[in-house]
Amino acid sequence: MVKFYDGTDNAETCVNLSRNTANELNIEDKVTVYFLDAVKLNQLQKHYDLIITTWFTAGNFYPENFPFENYNLFFKKIDLSKNEKFDTVFTFAYKMLNANGEVLIGACYIDNENTRKKQELSYQKMGMTVITGAKDSFTATKERF
Repeated sequence: MVKFYDGTDNAETCVNLSRNTANELNIEDKVTVYFLDAVKLNQLQKHYDLIITTWFTAGNFYPENFPFENYNLFFKKIDLSKNEKFDTVFTFAYKMLNANGEVLIGACYIDNENTRKKQELSYQKMGMTVITGAKDSFTATKERF
C-alpha cells in the first residue's frame, strides 16, 4: 500500500543495512535511503503524507551546549524551547508534509528494558507524563510523544 518510502540516518552503517534489506526484500524500487542528519531534512525538498521518526527520541536532539558531564545530576525539566536542533528538525518535518499529512514520533524498545527506562526518564525530565508501560513495545506520553 506504500507507494514509496524514503529513509534517513546519520550512521552510514545503518544506511547500508537499510539498502541491503530493501534489496533482499526486492523492494528497492520503492525505497530510497539517504545518509543525512535530521537537521538537514530540508535538503530532500520533498513532501510526504506521513513522516515517521523511529529509533530516536525527541530528547536525543540535545542543544549544542548540553552538559552531558552532568546529565545524571539533572532532575528538572529539559527545556526544548531553547533547543535549536529540535526546532530545526521538526520545523523541516512539518513543512515537508502534504495537506492533511502527519508526523508520527515514536521509538520501539521491544527487547531493551534499560533503553525503555531511559526513554521514560527523558520524557519525564521534559515534563511529560508517560502513559505506556514495560509490556508496551513503544513509549508514549499524554502529550502525544
